[in-house]
Amino acid sequence: MNSGPPAPGSPPSRAQPGTAADDTLLHHFLLRHAADRPDHPAVVGERSTLTYAQLAALAHVYADQLLDWGVGNGDRIVLQLDPSPEALALLCACSLTGAVFVPLAPDCPPSRLTAITARTDAVLLIRADEPADTTTSPADTTTSSPADQVPHATLTPDGLRLPAKLRAPDGSGVRFATIGRDLAYLIFTSGTTGEPKGIMMSHRAVLAFWRALVAHCALGPQARVGSISPLQFDFSLLDYGLALGSGTTVVLVPRYLYQQPRRMLDHMGRHGVTQMNGVPSIWSAVLRHTPGELSRATRLRTVLFAGEAFPVEQLRRLTEAVPGLRVINCFGHSESVACSFHDLPTPLPDDLASLPFSWGHPGAQLLLVDDSGRPVTRPGQVGELYLRADNLFSGYWRDPVATRAALVPNPLRPNDGELVFRSRDLAETGEDGLLRYRGRADLQVKIRGNRVELEEVEHRLAAHPGISEAALTVQGEAGLRELRAVVVPVPGTIGPDPAELRRWCADVLPSYMVPGEIRTTASLPVTANGKVDRKRLALLPATTKETS
Repeated sequence: MNSGPPAPGSPPSRAQPGTAADDTLLHHFLLRHAADRPDHPAVVGERSTLTYAQLAALAHVYADQLLDWGVGNGDRIVLQLDPSPEALALLCACSLTGAVFVPLAPDCPPSRLTAITARTDAVLLIRADEPADTTTSPADTTTSSPADQVPHATLTPDGLRLPAKLRAPDGSGVRFATIGRDLAYLIFTSGTTGEPKGIMMSHRAVLAFWRALVAHCALGPQARVGSISPLQFDFSLLDYGLALGSGTTVVLVPRYLYQQPRRMLDHMGRHGVTQMNGVPSIWSAVLRHTPGELSRATRLRTVLFAGEAFPVEQLRRLTEAVPGLRVINCFGHSESVACSFHDLPTPLPDDLASLPFSWGHPGAQLLLVDDSGRPVTRPGQVGELYLRADNLFSGYWRDPVATRAALVPNPLRPNDGELVFRSRDLAETGEDGLLRYRGRADLQVKIRGNRVELEEVEHRLAAHPGISEAALTVQGEAGLRELRAVVVPVPGTIGPDPAELRRWCADVLPSYMVPGEIRTTASLPVTANGKVDRKRLALLPATTKETS
């Protein structure tokens, strides 16, 4: 079944649109300006542009197709897509049908894709008919593929092509209405057990975040929001909610421009990007090679960053190159999308050593608690961050143990029945009353803005038949960090070479989780308590020659 974007004024579909006054579900918020700004560009892609009216109409066409095929409330649909105007319409269509979308990368390793589709009991897998980023190779789907068990559809430039055979009805005779507490999407991140972890976000939670974000940024109607984040990274949802919720335009910046700074800046300038959102590392290549050419992004007025630390000196160079630039430090976790926005002073103070962030946006509050469960009140004292918020996640998909460890009683009001998110982030209060990040209480790290649990990569390395133990550290400055692995071969062997181990990891793990450097040692250093000593680990010399 093929359907191109319908013209404005097409007959309404069976999935009814929302209005600006009806903001309870994801599509209500994203399509809220379709009536009052029908001809304004909503999303600009490499190959197509959709106005608000066209985006809404296309979302309803897709929704009707999914409903006719048999998608129901709560069904999981895996979207293995790059960002595009049509993919954004498909997110709205999932919301219109009550389905839960599960975004994954087009180059997601087949075994990981199979595991996630099986774990979520996905009813449908949707792929593009060609990779949006022609500089990379799509995942090999000619071998073991979830397509053998899960029906798959294709998102083409002409429309959504679904399987010919309809899904059989479940026979219950009950169709649930979608309400705000229902799940809107599942985002899978790295997990400590060696398996990816599914973060469940409800419509109500993501809308609470979007409302706070739109209010803080206060964009005018002619603003244009640049988005370079992949669909499986919830930063992309931050971009879409900000732009469409504000009645402005989201400009999709192709991912391959990440390492082509001049072309990225030219793309931003050509499409009039006024606010560029992303992890700090998107600016690393620009600031290393072409800081004097930031004027190519002719209308850039605001930068919002999140996901990892922005090196202060790099940020200083950015603000010096673009006088008057508004810089928003956005802090948070995928378990809430984000929970704090703070406008940094520009120019940055000369004595600024680390970037501050606020105690929470409207509807969210960060708590700083010491090891005894008491609030941290003295400047310079480090505590652990807990989050209470309207935009908190619902738990981890089918993982009650991890959910109970993360959603815990409020340590400052333990008898009130309130659950808060234990972030495992460490922070301290500055003399100005704002927060400063001070690391993690666990082994989670950020690589190019992506969450990585070191244990998941260690599990994979240790599963190789030639390896008995493995441990990881991180090397490189913020924005350019990569994983470094140290492995112990099976006794009596020299072990596999690094290239083989990287291939072994890449068969299961996304590219940002594959160690850039792998070293071999006879044994891992340990502390007096018998745990891996990661400080000493980082100092270990190579005992075998590194190969590419």
